[in-house]
Amino acid sequence: MKDRAHVRRIRQELRQVGGTIYGLNKSESRYLPHIIHEDEHIGGVVYGQHGSSSAMLIATNKRVIFLDCKLMVTLSDELTYDAISGVEFDVHTLFATVILQTRVGNYIIRFANIKCATGFSDYIEKRRLDTNNILSHKKTALPVPAINKHVSTGGLKFLLERGVGILSTVDRTGNVHGATVYYIVYNDYIYVLSKSDTHKAHNILAHNQVSLTVSDTNTLQTLQLNGLAEVETNRTAKDYIFNEMVKPRSHKGQELLPPVVKLEAGTYVIIRIAPISSNFSDYL
Repeated sequence: MKDRAHVRRIRQELRQVGGTIYGLNKSESRYLPHIIHEDEHIGGVVYGQHGSSSAMLIATNKRVIFLDCKLMVTLSDELTYDAISGVEFDVHTLFATVILQTRVGNYIIRFANIKCATGFSDYIEKRRLDTNNILSHKKTALPVPAINKHVSTGGLKFLLERGVGILSTVDRTGNVHGATVYYIVYNDYIYVLSKSDTHKAHNILAHNQVSLTVSDTNTLQTLQLNGLAEVETNRTAKDYIFNEMVKPRSHKGQELLPPVVKLEAGTYVIIRIAPISSNFSDYL
């Protein structure tokens, strides 16, 4: 349990960024002292309607937190500032709508306090500017990987002939999550179609190291591939991959759409995987 001084400090910082009595009494505000660190300070906050429930976005000097405290369960996401592509808000008479744009989709808060929305947006833009100035001195161009440098001839043939594998990702607490995915190989990359609110999409923001495992029990062959993943932003590549991935596939005599089109977990995102190592095994 956090001490009283820490709780008072969090409440004071919420007031300073525009939090009202209503906002301070929200379950998300009461939960904040449990996740805000001693050396972490709140620079902006916005709360209101997110989907069918109430939620809060908190911008600190270290990260942005999405928090939705429901009965018996608390949902939270954590974003670094380099994962945020922009923020915008519209004023509708007494309230505002805030849209936080990120690499895995948008977080939308409706019926927000206008003062909070303005301060939150200003703080996000300031932190993004500071982050971009730092990253511009650190980033170097990476060459496009040649997939055949990291995957053997037999492994590449096996990869191209299949199309379904297990994608393993790691969340920000170090837990591993596996998901069955359809994939295609295009321009030396492996592409996966997902939704922005899935575990794998959120995990890639925290840890971009992933593993793809493809196996065939009939031929006793397995390919284990390690790579670096990110969300594809090139419009031409996105359009091509999306059109290829949503095509119907034959399954037990039926033409069925891939499972991803049935998910209701945000907007579509294209995940691009650059292979860095692989191991192909043929046990026959």
